[in-house]
Amino acid sequence: MALILAQVGIEAQNAGLPPLIAKVFGSASVVADVGMTAALAELAGTIAAPIVAKKLGLKGAYMWSAGLRVATGGLIAGLLAAGWLSLGGLVALFAVDAVLLGVALITEKSIPAVLLNQDQRKLEHFKAARQTVIEVVATIVPIATGALVASAGFIPALIAFPVAMSLSIGLVALTLKFPGKVSGLDGNGLPGPGEGSLRTYFEHLKEGASQVVRTPALRYSVLTYSLVYVPISLVYWFMAPAFALHLAGAGNETLAAAYGGMMIGLYSLGGIVAGLWTMRQQRRERDAAAMRTSMLRWTVACALGMTLFAALAVPVGPLWGSLTLPALALFLFGIPQVVAKLKLESFFQSRAPKGKVDDATAVLESASSVALVLGLWAFGKLLAGAGIASLPLLALAVGPLIAALLLLTWALARASKPAVAP
Repeated sequence: MALILAQVGIEAQNAGLPPLIAKVFGSASVVADVGMTAALAELAGTIAAPIVAKKLGLKGAYMWSAGLRVATGGLIAGLLAAGWLSLGGLVALFAVDAVLLGVALITEKSIPAVLLNQDQRKLEHFKAARQTVIEVVATIVPIATGALVASAGFIPALIAFPVAMSLSIGLVALTLKFPGKVSGLDGNGLPGPGEGSLRTYFEHLKEGASQVVRTPALRYSVLTYSLVYVPISLVYWFMAPAFALHLAGAGNETLAAAYGGMMIGLYSLGGIVAGLWTMRQQRRERDAAAMRTSMLRWTVACALGMTLFAALAVPVGPLWGSLTLPALALFLFGIPQVVAKLKLESFFQSRAPKGKVDDATAVLESASSVALVLGLWAFGKLLAGAGIASLPLLALAVGPLIAALLLLTWALARASKPAVAP
């Protein structure tokens, strides 16, 4: 229930803020720039997460970071809606919020990995169930938010984030309990500046990252996961807002929220199908070899699915209401992407060194943040340089991303191939 409440706020904010930012500052490219800054700040948060977890425990670190995000999210929404926020102030607040988000993500993802003893099959099942719940909310809320903004303006939608997050945090504080036998959840045994210094901690973290780099299966799964992850934020921060603003026309940002909300909603609907399929397939994929094969096949499907972004270049108006051709394309793309993401993340955490799963997850998220920054920078420059006319170029722009993902999938297949017994 807490997860559902938190996701309601997050999805309402994600659907309402981009068109409002474009309205206030007069350009969709500003949305991509803000997203890029947030991704850089989130990288700092992922690096800091194990330090915070050492001091507060995984539950405490998540509670505090999520709680402070209520304040930053409320400030961003309120000041932006009132017209009291400069571009510099917007970037600064988003940076603070993103640092907190980085801490929250690492601690949230580390808890189930520790509880389930890094069992790949259990992790994959848990992540699929969790993703399905998230995607149900992510399908309904953006569509509802877009409709609400189109009829009542931005304020009601933006209030949803601080309210929903506050309720979620309160529910976690009252109900979430950990078994005493599980080590690390109270901060003991987690890497961090315990009796040593911050320098000692960063040396420890560096060694953890070095171990990932030295292990081919971990190295290639990190890189592959990063490229699979990138389109998620590209859709939220670039593709959906830019296309929606283009379709609605100048001065119609509230209508653009309806188009963008439909695109994000159908994208998440594909995620529901992916989560349900992943849970169903677990009955057949009972060993590591079957899960590895499935992971590789779905990653290839994700790479080929990126060709669907070409739908943004097709000059077709709304098909019905706020439903558009790109929204349907994103639904189809969301299925292989979410399946590949779930499988790659579970594979990586199952292969991480014992006792270092939070360090390894920090490396995974940090690499994803770097890839995301590069992606937003490239597409943002394209939008700033060519304006809305850049949308037809997307079919060509994703070409290198597709090629790189296929190459990395091939490398991961070789690196993860089981050793043949003599």
